[in-house]
Amino acid sequence: MLKDAKKAVELAHKHATLGVVTTKTAKYSVELLEHMGLMDYFAVLIGREDVQNPKPDPEPIQKALAKLPSDTNNIWMIGDTCMDMLAAKSAEVGSVGVTCGYGTIESLAKCTDNIYQNAYEAVQFIANK
Repeated sequence: MLKDAKKAVELAHKHATLGVVTTKTAKYSVELLEHMGLMDYFAVLIGREDVQNPKPDPEPIQKALAKLPSDTNNIWMIGDTCMDMLAAKSAEVGSVGVTCGYGTIESLAKCTDNIYQNAYEAVQFIANK
């Protein structure tokens, strides 16, 4: 699984500036991404303690976007829950659900039209947009 996740991040990094928006703490998330050798791929990480209103509110995504270059309208959120998809919709960015985490096809289908088995497939979809 880690190999596939790393492949997805590496592919995404070739096409975009990347950020992480999580309901976990930033400290824990940074430690985890560093342990997996992935943190250097991300330009910004917004954790639970960085916002007043966590997902599904758009605040975490908006805060991340404010720290990233704003020269594109082609912005996407890849997530594994409807909470992620609802936050993306509220922030007016595209959404792609993945079933390799907490979400199921049935639950994600209620929140997005774009659903893939894993992050690599999701990144391939976005790269072809």
